[in-house]
Amino acid sequence: MGTNSQVTILQRTLTDYRLAFFDELFKRLQNIGISLVVHAGESCSQEYLADQSVERSYLKRVHNRYLFRKIYWQDDSFFNTRSSDLVIFEQANSALYSYALIIRRLLGKDMPMVSFWGHGRDFSKSSPNGASERWKHFWTTRVDFWFCYTKISATEVEKRGFCAERIAVINNTTDVLSLADAVDAVNHEVQLASHYDLWHEVRHDKHRVAVFCSRLLPSKGLDLLKEATTLIHNQYQDFRLLVIGDGPLHKEIETFANDNPWCAYHKPVYGVERAPLLSLADMWLNPGTTGLAIIDAFACGVPFITTMRNGHGPELAYLTNDNGLLLDATADTVARAVLDLLRIPKKLLELKQGARQSASKYTIESMVDHFVAGIVYCLNEIKED
Repeated sequence: MGTNSQVTILQRTLTDYRLAFFDELFKRLQNIGISLVVHAGESCSQEYLADQSVERSYLKRVHNRYLFRKIYWQDDSFFNTRSSDLVIFEQANSALYSYALIIRRLLGKDMPMVSFWGHGRDFSKSSPNGASERWKHFWTTRVDFWFCYTKISATEVEKRGFCAERIAVINNTTDVLSLADAVDAVNHEVQLASHYDLWHEVRHDKHRVAVFCSRLLPSKGLDLLKEATTLIHNQYQDFRLLVIGDGPLHKEIETFANDNPWCAYHKPVYGVERAPLLSLADMWLNPGTTGLAIIDAFACGVPFITTMRNGHGPELAYLTNDNGLLLDATADTVARAVLDLLRIPKKLLELKQGARQSASKYTIESMVDHFVAGIVYCLNEIKED
């Protein structure tokens, strides 16, 4: 590994939850003589994502050219990576530049190494043998290395015949410790004020709050959320629901909140700015598809409750009987499980303790450890092949 090695990561967008990871990765690589460049473009307006408007020495802003809404080409991705030793990018059928970079590598071993970073397959697809998944599988083994989100992802990649020695399981996460510290720092007076602002009532010891924090999309199971929480409130009058987010279904949620005073809707907030709201939570209830929100729940020290359905991200691997619940996707089942926790405080406390323990396991620092080890392996072992 040369002291002037350069690694380039191509990101379609720079989201709030990735910034801490890149900051730490940059410092760690710099300490061992490897330079990092991150290319990041902008999201589509229909995605309801918050692009981060920040400046970093390692960050290069580029332009995404979108075709047919999702398919895109990222400017400078091909020509400005020629001096890199390793180029890392997401495994996405929609990323046209990925094919150009892989083909360039296949045509010349002196070209920059290429690596996928991703799920292993599209978990949102109900048909694993559909045309888009077959296309994705074709390219899965055409790279030099894989940074897999979780062990579930690594298993999917190995199924395609990719060498296990060239896979790093990074345990994809967010800045869990910063969020945990921010939630813990919220004092009682702030909690009382936040509760009053949301529900226009004085908070008391019997109140129990479930939080839903995500984009408001059809895949998030919002109908199931509304039906199940209505059943819960009918039997436990001190139950409260807080919905945080934005998306195409936000009007529907606002109407539901207006019709049901025990439900409060709040516009999206991100990172540690959510702490005053999330500090109210006793559980994180997301009955639809999910991924990194599981980590946010652990950071808050509350159990994550979801249902069995297609479309979950590989982060579902983090959910166990000690830190959350994975339930059948029916309103009655969800309501019964939540009411059980509300009526038996010891069960809820045990899950809260398990969630906090999980938060200490899935940290940014640990993720960077795995990522750096994968990069060093590429530069030392694969480059010399």
